[in-house]
Order: sequence, then structure tokens, then C-alpha cells
Amino acid sequence: HIVPKKIVKRIIDDFNAYTGGNRSLHISGGMAFIHGKYPVYQAAEDAAQALEMAKGLSGKDAFGFLGKAWKWSDFARLRDQYALLVKLVEEKNGPKSIIQVLQRLAQMTEKRTSKGKIEKILWGPFQWLGAYQLARMIDQYRKQESIKQSLETIREDVGPFFENIHSWGVAARWAQLFTRKEYGK
Repeated sequence: HIVPKKIVKRIIDDFNAYTGGNRSLHISGGMAFIHGKYPVYQAAEDAAQALEMAKGLSGKDAFGFLGKAWKWSDFARLRDQYALLVKLVEEKNGPKSIIQVLQRLAQMTEKRTSKGKIEKILWGPFQWLGAYQLARMIDQYRKQESIKQSLETIREDVGPFFENIHSWGVAARWAQLFTRKEYGK
């Protein structure tokens, strides 16, 4: 899988050891997804933009990934969400539609303001629609305990007011990129 948890932890741990645990020094990074025919110079520019995004995050010490800067602890959580989705879809043969559902719900929670910034909507139809779709999916897999449990874990982690849907939407996009036949296999 892309950016395994062990690599992220090792980079952070090794950097902390190198700096003697000096908290005033930070490490930031960025990653861009590309395909085989993508120009190398453009890939380097995309990765540099992801790095700059991470450096622009308050306090730095972050990772630019899929259009957003993540604190390392938040990125580790995102990686766990991604891993759960990949395992659910690929290993357990769970519903692939969970990936699109989570992405769509995350998109529904964002709106563009006149200044071009994205704000989180506190209440909206994504909540009842999401609650319905996740409950329906869980019910469809009620006889397959492992899949049902994974779906319930997702529903619980998304939160009762869908407060964690943004990271689940990004994790779903990551899982979608990985599970594509031409990339993940």
C-alpha cells in the first residue's frame, strides 16, 4: 500500500532522533499521484506544490496529500481509514460503493465562498442521506459479520453529525486510486 504506516512513523521517529527531540524543528513532505505517461517535470512541480501546502499549514510539521495539508498525526489516522477501506473492498469483497458514498458525502459538506475558501457546512442533507445510505449498506450485509463490522466502524468513526466525513472522503479517494486495476495490481 502507498505510504505505509511504518514508513511514516519511521520518518518521524528518525527525524526526532536526528534532531535530539528538538520540537522547534519540523519535517514536512508532499506527495502527488501520477501515471506512467505523466511528464516528470510536472510530477516534480505537483509534489513541490504538495510540500508547499504542508509547509503553509500552521505549525508546519505536516504532509501535503490529495489537495490538503495533514498534520502527521492526522495523516496517520487518514492512512488507517484508507487501509480499512481497501481491506473492506479488496480482501473482504465488501461494497465498492462505500468509496463513492463517502466521497460524495464529503463533497456535499463543502461549499465555496466568494473568497474561494472552502468552509464546512454544519448541517445539511448529507447527514440524513449519509445516515440512510450507511444504515442501508450495513443492513444489506447483516449476515456477513466481518463486512458488517467494518461498515459499522466506518459509520461510528464518521460521527453522529458527520464531523469526520472530510477525512473519510479523502481516504475513499485514496482507496479508489489504489484499487484501480491499472495502479493497485
